[in-house]
Amino acid sequence: MIIDLGSEQAIAGAVVEHGDAVMSFPRGLDARTSSDGTAWSEPTVLVARPSRLVWTDEGLYGASFADRTFLLPGAVRARFLELSAAPRHPQFPWQVRAVTLLLPPDH
Repeated sequence: MIIDLGSEQAIAGAVVEHGDAVMSFPRGLDARTSSDGTAWSEPTVLVARPSRLVWTDEGLYGASFADRTFLLPGAVRARFLELSAAPRHPQFPWQVRAVTLLLPPDH
């Protein structure tokens, strides 16, 4: 999946929603970035994190089973972001309902 941001922006990661297609969702994601859509970076393994977690007096709550947060090792500037399932599966395509890109905290 290639996402065109329209202009170069800082990216820290992505929240990827799979909805009911959890069995067809990749266990992990690799990312490549590009400023022009022609020259691409080497693939980077994204770090998976649970989504929508909140600390309360009673402990940690709110993990979502409908999406996952994937973080880049560090923020990057790019216009294009390519996400690939990792590991790739030759027989079963993966499904994504929506992707929300995350900005670095200082933006």
